[in-house]
Amino acid sequence: MGHIKMWLNIPRVGLLFGLITSLFCILQADVENLPDDLDGQDISDIWLGESRARNQPIFWKKSAERSTPVMLKGDWKLHLPLVKNRNEPELYNIAIDPSEKNNLANAEPDIFREMRDDLLAWNSELPDSYIKNKKPKKR
Repeated sequence: MGHIKMWLNIPRVGLLFGLITSLFCILQADVENLPDDLDGQDISDIWLGESRARNQPIFWKKSAERSTPVMLKGDWKLHLPLVKNRNEPELYNIAIDPSEKNNLANAEPDIFREMRDDLLAWNSELPDSYIKNKKPKKR
């Protein structure tokens, strides 16, 4: 079994998106028993020092109502506001613009449309609302 390097620097987003799956693989646990709906992919090889590109897009959205879904695919990141009057879609090439200052949604219409369609399809599978447990008030 390998060792995770101290102060590991992973230049791409994804360190936590595969946390549970990766830990199962490192611990040589039975990955077949992971829940089917568990998000994330095994990136234990990267933790152990290998270098490779991500092979699946990553989708996320806060559990707050009216929050903006986001997609990361390769070097591209799309923020897609779904509420009217709430900013325009934002597409960034994070390999050359990691601080997300140059919105390329209009300049890269093919990439934008493909990612938008994938992100809308993913978002359509999410619940319409979220139930949050309120924390009891301290006395």
